[in-house]
Amino acid sequence: MLFTSYHYQGRYNKSCIIFIRDEDIINVYVIYYYDDEERVLSLIMTEEKMMEYPQLYKKYVVSIMLTEDPTRLSETETGYYISKRTICENLYITKDYNSKSTYMFEYPEILRDLSADAEIRENMHIINNCIMIRDCLIAELIEEESKKIERELCYVENDVRMMKVASLYINKIVPENFPEDLKNAIHANIVSS
Repeated sequence: MLFTSYHYQGRYNKSCIIFIRDEDIINVYVIYYYDDEERVLSLIMTEEKMMEYPQLYKKYVVSIMLTEDPTRLSETETGYYISKRTICENLYITKDYNSKSTYMFEYPEILRDLSADAEIRENMHIINNCIMIRDCLIAELIEEESKKIERELCYVENDVRMMKVASLYINKIVPENFPEDLKNAIHANIVSS
């Protein structure tokens, strides 16, 4: 399961959309305010259906980049939360991860009864009222993600280089008639250290 959150915090408009995905089913929970009262809208759809609503789908994609680790929920003694960053006034994105508006007392279960098309259309105004992140902030998120990927690739390249060096020299160190499984175990030990 994947757990992501799109959280917009403004002076006059604050809302949070939580996406819980299992295979192709996505549970969408919109936390919004009406007359200063917190309300929650719940919709269940497939990713294909979500793509029919560009505003919602874009928020879903951005939520993946805003979430620290979409593959897990953070846990406290009393419940669970999504560790995510917040869009503030559409001016910047917080650097630190937080749990605001994503706290759950119980581990969420994926609901599989899809929402009717009419129900989704009727409630789309609530999702559209959740302010869309500015393109320049999306560009910043993409730049951060590409830097993370570059760092990971550097680590992988170093590992591959180390494996090549180890495999070049293993044949010179170990005698020819040495058992293949022991040679592989030595090679694995050299590479992992």
